[in-house]
Amino acid sequence: MMPKVQGIQKMVGHINFLSDALDLINKIIVKLHLGCFFSDHFKSSAH
Repeated sequence: MMPKVQGIQKMVGHINFLSDALDLINKIIVKLHLGCFFSDHFKSSAH
């Protein structure tokens, strides 16, 4: 019984780590997209 519980806890830990990593990647992608969008917007409005 105990090894099974430990395995489940390990799985949950991996899933939490993956979701945190995905969240971070999403934030970085959003920032990059916003940065590109704003720089393009400012470039077009400057001309």
